[in-house]
Amino acid sequence: MPMWAFLLTIVGGLMTFAVIYDQVKKRKKTIPKELSSSQIMYTETYLNEVRNDINNPHI
Repeated sequence: MPMWAFLLTIVGGLMTFAVIYDQVKKRKKTIPKELSSSQIMYTETYLNEVRNDINNPHI
């Protein structure tokens, strides 16, 4: 078996596996959990700090 055919088989197999894995992950739906008020506050505070740091960097 020529070397190029062997490498083509390996690369094709990996790409096929990646496509199948991606399709399975996309079909699996996750149910979003309810966030507590402290988690919501933490997330909003963090996002606000990130937005402020991007707009006004402390350099």
